[in-house]
Amino acid sequence: MRLLILTQTIHKDDNLLGFFHSWLERFSTKFSSLVAICLFMGRVELPNNVKVLSLGKEHRSSKLSRILKFYKYIWEERKNYDAVFVHMNQIYVLLGGLLWKVLGKRIYLWRNHTEGNILTNIAVILSDKVFCTSPFSYTARFKKTQIMPAGVDTAVFKKDFKADKFKNSVLCFGRISPVKKIEVLIEAAKELKERAVLFEAHIIGDTLLRDKKYLKFLKEMVKIYKLSERVFFRDGVPYSKANALYNGYKIYVNFTASGSLDKTILEAMSCEMPVLVSNKSFEGVIDERCIFSEGDSHDLALKLERLFDLNKEEEELLGEKLRDYVIKNHSLDALIDRLTPILNG
Repeated sequence: MRLLILTQTIHKDDNLLGFFHSWLERFSTKFSSLVAICLFMGRVELPNNVKVLSLGKEHRSSKLSRILKFYKYIWEERKNYDAVFVHMNQIYVLLGGLLWKVLGKRIYLWRNHTEGNILTNIAVILSDKVFCTSPFSYTARFKKTQIMPAGVDTAVFKKDFKADKFKNSVLCFGRISPVKKIEVLIEAAKELKERAVLFEAHIIGDTLLRDKKYLKFLKEMVKIYKLSERVFFRDGVPYSKANALYNGYKIYVNFTASGSLDKTILEAMSCEMPVLVSNKSFEGVIDERCIFSEGDSHDLALKLERLFDLNKEEEELLGEKLRDYVIKNHSLDALIDRLTPILNG
C-alpha cells in the first residue's frame, strides 16, 4: 500500500508541528512507500521509503507558484500512491479532490477545529472518511467522521525524574494568539497575587505577525496589574526541547476551545504533569481537579491554588493517572493502530 500525505510543515525542529515528523517515521513502517507534500520543509530525517516534496514556502514562493507545484506533484506522482491523507488543511481536498476521484484515489481528511463553513462541508463530501480528535470538532457531526487518538509520542514525552521544577510554577506553552485566550491566565495571576499566593507563570510561544497586537495587549495587562515579577514571556522552543520544558514546571494550563484538542495538553499529561484545562473533551475522563470553567479566571485561580497545595505523593499519583490516560487513549501507537487499517482500505 502506497500513501500520499499532504500537510502544512515537515520540519523536525518546528515549534508547533515538529510532531508530524514522528508521524511520518511511524507511517513509514506501515506502508510500502510514502509521498509527502508540504507547504514548508525544514530539517528532515526520514527513511528511504519516504519522499518529501515542498511547495516552497521556505523560499517565499508565491501562492500561484505553490498551487501550480501542487498540481504538478499530485499528477507526476499519481502512479506512486493509492490513497491520499490530508492533514489539517482542507484546501488540498478542495483543490485536488475531483482529480483524485477521477484517478480512483481514496481521500482521507484530518481536520480538528471548532469552526467550519461551506468549504469544510464540500471537503467532507469529497472525502471518503474524515478524522478528528474531539467530539466537539466541527467535523464530528458528519456520519463519515471517526474520532481518533491525538497521536502523542509517549516515548518522547515522559517524566524526567531528575528535573528540578520551579515551586508553584505555571506553564502556558504554544502559539500566542487570541484563540488561546491567555488573558484568562493573567486575570487569574492578578487574583493569586491579591491573595498573597506565591507563584510564577511563564507564557512561552511564538507569535505570528498578525497576532503581535494581541501579544502587546497581554504584556500591557501584566504591566497594568503589576505582575512583571510573577508573569514572564519567552519565545517558543523547538519540538525536540519541549519535553524538557514540560519537566521544568509544576502545572500546565491551556484555554483552547472545546472543538479543538490541543496536543500540548496531552504532551504535558504524558510527562506526568498536572494540567488545568477548560476543554469539555476532558470532562468526566480525567481528574476533576484538572478542569476549570471556560473563561473563568476566578475558578482557574482557585484550581491553581488547590494544585499548588498537593503533597508530593498526591502530585505523583495524579501525574501517573494522566499519563496512563494518554497512553491508552491518545498515544502515537494507538493512533497508528487505529488509522493504518482504514487508510489501507
